Amino acid sequence: MGQNVAVAPLYEMFLTDSGMNNVKGWEVGAEYIPFTNVMSKIQYFNGKKLDSDRDAEGLFGQVNFFF
Repeated sequence: MGQNVAVAPLYEMFLTDSGMNNVKGWEVGAEYIPFTNVMSKIQYFNGKKLDSDRDAEGLFGQVNFFF
């Protein structure tokens, strides 16, 4: 989605997690639960910036602990 599409968007995307915006492309990711109450997540994005048509890519990792 482009910049200024919504005032307060509620969608959850990899781009929001990694701080990238105003880009288009594709992403692939996986979630894994290695232990009880622990979830890990990794995502990769590859695409282009909408305003400058330059390449954009990102790697995002997260580990959640549930108590």
